[in-house]
Amino acid sequence: PTTDDKIIMCSTCVDDYGNRQLVCMYRGEEVVD
Repeated sequence: PTTDDKIIMCSTCVDDYGNRQLVCMYRGEEVVD
């Protein structure tokens, strides 16, 4: 089993330093890659 079914939403955001980060929302937790 994979964690793909737990992913609710993934979005790309830019931090204060101009770096792009991929933020994925899982059930009950938030994971920032």
